[in-house]
Amino acid sequence: MDAEGQTHVNDVFAGTIRQQLISLQDDPQRLEQAAQLMNDDALNAVIASGISTSMRIVSYSSSEITHDTSNAERLLDVIDKIGSLDFRARAFVQGGNILATFSGDVGFPHLAQGTVSADHAEGLGQRLYEMLNKDTYDLISKIYNKDRFSGALSAVLRVPLEKANQGDALSIQSLAQSTVKLQGHFTETGPDEFGRIYRKGVQSLAYFMGAMGAAADSLTSDEEKKLALAASIFTFTTALAAGGAGPYLLGARAIASNTATAGIGFVPGQLVIKYANEYKESIGNTRRLFAKMALPEGLQGDDVNAYLITADQARTRSAQ
Repeated sequence: MDAEGQTHVNDVFAGTIRQQLISLQDDPQRLEQAAQLMNDDALNAVIASGISTSMRIVSYSSSEITHDTSNAERLLDVIDKIGSLDFRARAFVQGGNILATFSGDVGFPHLAQGTVSADHAEGLGQRLYEMLNKDTYDLISKIYNKDRFSGALSAVLRVPLEKANQGDALSIQSLAQSTVKLQGHFTETGPDEFGRIYRKGVQSLAYFMGAMGAAADSLTSDEEKKLALAASIFTFTTALAAGGAGPYLLGARAIASNTATAGIGFVPGQLVIKYANEYKESIGNTRRLFAKMALPEGLQGDDVNAYLITADQARTRSAQ
């Protein structure tokens, strides 16, 4: 225990602590007490203790590494079910950090040598993404202060983005729904950690879109593919808005036809084309592309600059 009364753990005890936390699945008060005793390094070790790794030699020059994350997912189930918002945010960030390290980067499968099975991290990533979808706005607001450069969030968003990139309709729909949820809180303000009022909704949306752009960068270096990926998500986002997403009904006006950028975002159609062309001409800042496509009408001047700067901060783990 350190001077602040927080517990540090090693690998020997991490698994035992994980099992004890899971046993508290019907006792939120004791779970929160346990959370207060663990610093982030300890929480990281406890989650990591629920992951087992195996390697299979495929040939002389390659091998297949798989990660069984089921025990870590059981712990996240308990935290997601009865944990406080702060504990859920901490668990999300530490889980995302672990997810990123499976390959040494947000992108996977990848190793310096050999091969890795494509689904080796999908279970953990999917569980973390489910946590995010459950309470998107409040959780994103908390995560931002713990993962300012979005390495953990980008790692998690990589999982549905990879499926969306393969044309999976459910993943496209899910990413669009998360975007619309955040846009629905766009005008909200709140106190920061020092009590100063700031544009909480603007910051949350910018942070999320920057992380999504960084995750797209980790998927592919092909600018046309990233633009097409953005198009698939924001076309669906616009359709959601047209169905009734509060003030963002204006997004329906963005629907265009016969173009790869049809219907992107919540901005007028001519700006959709402008943003896409800017992206192509500059060999693309993907974080800004996603941020601009999600930008509702009404934000102007310095507020737009602050929004885009927040999105720009997003990085993959290796680029931080």
